[in-house]
Amino acid sequence: CGAPDMAGGVPLHYALTSGANRSVIDILLNAYPRAARARDIFGWTIVHVAVAVGAPIDIVERLLNQSPESVIMRTSRGRTVHAVILRGCPHENDLRALVTRVKRKVEVTMHLPHMKRKLSPSQMVMT
Repeated sequence: CGAPDMAGGVPLHYALTSGANRSVIDILLNAYPRAARARDIFGWTIVHVAVAVGAPIDIVERLLNQSPESVIMRTSRGRTVHAVILRGCPHENDLRALVTRVKRKVEVTMHLPHMKRKLSPSQMVMT
């Protein structure tokens, strides 16, 4: 169900580009939770794809909850999640604010020298 194709895409990549609703995204994530961390051969994470197609904010938030580290990853051309947010989509500002908030949290979590152990990505879930 979640195996990548030759381009590294998983069903979740294609569901997002086809405008799938939250129910479809939930079904795919429940069937293959690791899909939230998938990257295609161009380095696009699921979150890159979601914001680039202007996915609803609740879908992007769900994906970020499962893969918060996506906000600091770059595509093979060096583009960040923030750089590929669909310009002009009705919730562009909300997407930018959400991505910025998660990025700050990830960066702070990654740079806590007083911690004896690093947090895993699943421990970085937004609250």
